[in-house]
Amino acid sequence: MVIGTSKDSKFIVEEAERPWYDSKKGISEAVKALDGLNRLISERYIAGYQRGEPLNDFYVLGAYYLDSCGNCARIKGRISEDFFLNIPSVLSNAEFWNYISDGNFKNQVHTFSYDGGNMPTSKLKCASCGEVWTIDNCRDTVIRSEVIVVPLNEFIGKTLLDVKTVYSQRDDAIYDMYSGVAIRNDRYIDLSQKFPNGTREWELEIVKNASGWICDEDGLNDSYVIQFGDETKFMKSSYYHSACNDANLEDEMQKRFEAIFNAAGFKVVGFTSIVNEYCTCEICAPWFNFETEFGIIKIGWRKRVINIDWSGLDVLHENIFSLFKDESVTKGYFYIHAWGYEKAQEYLDSIYGFLLKS
Repeated sequence: MVIGTSKDSKFIVEEAERPWYDSKKGISEAVKALDGLNRLISERYIAGYQRGEPLNDFYVLGAYYLDSCGNCARIKGRISEDFFLNIPSVLSNAEFWNYISDGNFKNQVHTFSYDGGNMPTSKLKCASCGEVWTIDNCRDTVIRSEVIVVPLNEFIGKTLLDVKTVYSQRDDAIYDMYSGVAIRNDRYIDLSQKFPNGTREWELEIVKNASGWICDEDGLNDSYVIQFGDETKFMKSSYYHSACNDANLEDEMQKRFEAIFNAAGFKVVGFTSIVNEYCTCEICAPWFNFETEFGIIKIGWRKRVINIDWSGLDVLHENIFSLFKDESVTKGYFYIHAWGYEKAQEYLDSIYGFLLKS
């Protein structure tokens, strides 16, 4: 394997003059531990975006790209373990692409995603198995994020800063409070007109605070004292090993779908998970073939809708299709898209009723 070019030679000579976070030696030391890698990402971001320092490009651990602006990009996609076996922990830009070319790994490097700020910390645990994250397994992360609203009654009398501190120390996920530091309480609801002297219809329809949320524009800050009924919202980011994520998604979706089949009256004889036929990314759950007393019905999430497919039933498919003639959704002779679990159960109710009479 040939590593290095004349451009790299110049880079190596100049490296002694570079700060630790922009030299191969300093970065090699940093990436020996997860805390060091996180510090490295933070230091480069500050150097690039706050101090405007010119930075060199590096690839670390075969999984992350440190660019010249101070960003950390993660190499995404299903990459074979062979790719990581012998790759040096730190490579310059040219060295990395030489490694890719010499090892015939080029087709495995799919995309880059600028999510370096979502690197797990050493105190975090996998949300499924509970194993802590280390420098050896940090690249095997699938991040699933959701917005959650959290009641704060246990913090009554404490400050908003106390709330932030407690949630920053949790090890099950990373909890990021939204900028603006929002608090919601029914007592903040104000249905009086926001524009009492307005003349346009839309102005007359707007009230001051219909939802009860307040933020920094209302004078909210870290010294705010939590009161009864207060709640806040976080972006909760849970970290999973790839295998744990796959198993968790399959188990979670299987239980949700089986519940709506049972609620619709079907007798579930068995089920088989299959590849998601719409999207095969790491955060999309598999689809399922549910075997019922009438035959197989395929079901699975298709972006924002649930695809229900009755092509596996031994019936005239258009007869089932006719049940949904008044539904203004995407549908065909053997499938229909449901907007959520409640609607999916409603459609399964109709299918079950039809099959029961056939």
